[in-house]
Amino acid sequence: MTTSAEVISTKFFHAFGYYVPENYLVFLRREDLRLGSEAAKAGFTQKQLDELLEMAPRRPDGKYQALASRKIEGEPIGQFKFWGTRPDDPNDIFRHENRRELRGLRLFCAWLNHVDIDTINTMDVFIGKKDRGHVRHYLIDFGTTLGSGAFEPQRPRVGHEYPTAWGPILKSVFSLGLWEREWQKIDYPDYPQVGNFEAAHFRPERWIPDYRNPAFDRTRLNDAFWATSIIAEFSDEMIRQIVRVGSISDRKAEDYLIATLLERRDRILRYYLSRINPVDRFQVLAARTELRLAFRNLAARTGLPLPDSYEYTWYAFDNQSDELRRVAAPQNVRQESIPFPNGTRYSHLVAEFRTISRNPEWAKPVLVYLQREQAGYRIIGIDREEESRQLDLPKRRQLAERQQGSATAGE
Repeated sequence: MTTSAEVISTKFFHAFGYYVPENYLVFLRREDLRLGSEAAKAGFTQKQLDELLEMAPRRPDGKYQALASRKIEGEPIGQFKFWGTRPDDPNDIFRHENRRELRGLRLFCAWLNHVDIDTINTMDVFIGKKDRGHVRHYLIDFGTTLGSGAFEPQRPRVGHEYPTAWGPILKSVFSLGLWEREWQKIDYPDYPQVGNFEAAHFRPERWIPDYRNPAFDRTRLNDAFWATSIIAEFSDEMIRQIVRVGSISDRKAEDYLIATLLERRDRILRYYLSRINPVDRFQVLAARTELRLAFRNLAARTGLPLPDSYEYTWYAFDNQSDELRRVAAPQNVRQESIPFPNGTRYSHLVAEFRTISRNPEWAKPVLVYLQREQAGYRIIGIDREEESRQLDLPKRRQLAERQQGSATAGE
């Protein structure tokens, strides 16, 4: 259970784009093991080895399953935190709790139930020479992911509630145990190779790790969309192939794990893509007679209602004054590509997209910024309207009005 979870999860997190150890499964019999000279010098005996192996489960063919981890490149220099910066790293200038790759990490951990995501399970290494090099940040130790709790199946509470959630604890005490938490009602299937892992009660927006994480507490809708757009790239077949590197001996248990991961993926996609305009994967295409800006609707395969059309508007963008000037009337299309505006070749353009559907969240604009080049245009930025920005707008207006009033009074 633990070694399979470790290997499967490291493959997933590597695919997400994080640095992780290079882990492999090793299968061996008792006669394959010999005590090395260092072990003998330390007083470790054959009898002690046999006693250790007696506690380890065996596969149906009688072999032991172990984990081999390639030594990480570089010089270990400690761990990294999910807040602040590393004072001895001059490249580390953005506070960790404000980094998208750490805020969005919450969704990847929710998908794989990586609850033991804390500073202790990170590693920083220095790559290069003393006077010229850089720090590389690793996530390590995935033995308590999926349904594994390391030495036993994961506790049913995990992912649903912090260890010391005083509200539910007191409610249970004062009701003399009559009140049950939702996670106490979950009936996990009996698959020792998988442990406690399920999808029916999984709510991605409510999932929590075992420890408060400052970056996770600051996850915004845009951070979640970034992670969701990566999760959307994992096809059913990709997930099956990753799970198979775990060499789970029970085919039914393997199929159950795959089905659970598929359902948890779909729940993440449905929840977050319904709360933000899902157009993404913008790309400039050069046809024979015209340039087109292509895109994809990431919600197309989630089961969410399909959009009626896409409304787009082209603007010329003044990169000095930060002002937009409309150069063409709004247009509606059904296909996932639009033509560039005719006429003058602008140095900077902005395409504003709104997805027309029954979901009002999809009508919020997505702005795609483009810069003129010799061969056409290239995308230089994407701006999405999200809930947190909307909530900030009234405060910004009030601040601007106060500042304007102060300036007037001073004059």
